[in-house]
Amino acid sequence: MARIMYKEEQNYRKWDVLLFIGVMVVGLAYGAITGNATQVVQTSGISPLWFSSSLIILTLLLVYLLSIKYRLSVSNKGINFQYFPLHYKKQKIRTDEIQELKVVENSLLNSYNGADINFAVQEKMYSVCGRKGIQIKLKNGKNIFLGSKNPTRLKEAIQNLNVK
Repeated sequence: MARIMYKEEQNYRKWDVLLFIGVMVVGLAYGAITGNATQVVQTSGISPLWFSSSLIILTLLLVYLLSIKYRLSVSNKGINFQYFPLHYKKQKIRTDEIQELKVVENSLLNSYNGADINFAVQEKMYSVCGRKGIQIKLKNGKNIFLGSKNPTRLKEAIQNLNVK
């Protein structure tokens, strides 16, 4: 049986982004229910299809963001992580696959640069807390970034597994 040395669970809770999308959804839904949307659509020339698809897309985006759940654990068997709804199964990194570990902690101001959007092709990034966590370089050359609220403690737990 695996002995858990570190465990963390996070949800996407950037309240400013969720509030913005939520207000847009409520406004569009209110307009559709009260009939004000049909007046706006007729006078402005906006397609009803565009209006309804905007409402559906924003609602689905809000549901997706609220469903994001990131789980991370370190046990004597290695590192397990899951970024739901992208991963339905836990992803595993064995300790013998790790070549290098590095703690990364960017300032709060940097986390608002691009709303945590990452277009990096050099690494796979799994985080809901911005660019705060550990960067792992694997022996096969791949780089993985695992977000963490406490990256120093996470690194110590991994190093206690006899990882260099």
